[in-house]
Amino acid sequence: MALSSRTATASALCNALLSIAAFHHLGRAAALPYKIKALSQLSHSVSASANDSPPEDVNTQLAACLMLCMYSVFDREEGNWHIHLKGAQEILHNPRLQLMPKLTSDFLIAWFLYYDVLANFTQPAQKNSITEEQYLVRMLDISKIDTSAIVGSLGCSVELFEAIHHINHLHAFCKGHIPWLVTSTVLQRRIELGSQLRHLVQHLDPDEEKIATAPRRTQALATAELYRLAALLYLQRIYPIHEDDGSRITHLEEGFCALETLSVASSPWPVFILACESQTETQRITILRRLDDMESMRGIGNILVMRDIIEKVWKQNDLRQTTNPGEQFSWCQFVESGNAVPWFV
Repeated sequence: MALSSRTATASALCNALLSIAAFHHLGRAAALPYKIKALSQLSHSVSASANDSPPEDVNTQLAACLMLCMYSVFDREEGNWHIHLKGAQEILHNPRLQLMPKLTSDFLIAWFLYYDVLANFTQPAQKNSITEEQYLVRMLDISKIDTSAIVGSLGCSVELFEAIHHINHLHAFCKGHIPWLVTSTVLQRRIELGSQLRHLVQHLDPDEEKIATAPRRTQALATAELYRLAALLYLQRIYPIHEDDGSRITHLEEGFCALETLSVASSPWPVFILACESQTETQRITILRRLDDMESMRGIGNILVMRDIIEKVWKQNDLRQTTNPGEQFSWCQFVESGNAVPWFV
């Protein structure tokens, strides 16, 4: 896309890519000119094309927005992640996409869902997300993605990310309602989500299966399983029910087993969930070692931010154990913030 033409849209994507490369090799100051060019060219492209943009331009505009989001993942001082994501949302509202939905590539849909669902994890009360229930279903129907296949850019299947999306909505609902006023319909939805996650099966894409080495296959399946167990722990944290009794410890132990299988954990979100739910010093040490590996191997700014949050949660839990032994501190309030840092991408 970036080298396919000399349009402003392609140049925006190219400069967004260069900004990430410059940040890695030379630092923030070197990346800034490329990022400014990308923003300027993308703005020009969007305002000039309006509804007359060709299909490839719509895809490239979306890719440029998502690449600018990715820059924010690396640079912890860049606070515009949600602004770039909102730009991607607006592009997906393009009337041409409503009339000709196949214009959007499956890869870009999966990439967008990854960012948008995790954005709603940190801001569950936001009402302006594009991934409302029906919209998400429509996008998945449009796409030819096998929703049970593991998508590399997600680390798990689209079906699992859809479940996390529904948990985010359930979390937002529970935050806005008195517990005893929650209806039987909501409770039933909670039970269904738990059952779905317990029985959810994820597999490698058939094409990936043909070429994957044994270590690559093990890594992909373990990462997907780590996501599944983290989603279960997240669901049980925001909406506990009697049926959960005893299973939380099991899911947590299984999650750490999956984590130990990975050479390097590439997905921050499930590591964060395990970290916040960890109950022993051994588990905490495992998390700290994994965070060290992630920082040294990936050099991503949001890992440092995530580590700060995890340590604050642990301190709160330690204080709670002093005053109320046996009571687990609810970590959700630490991620319910207007802060624009993409902690878990």
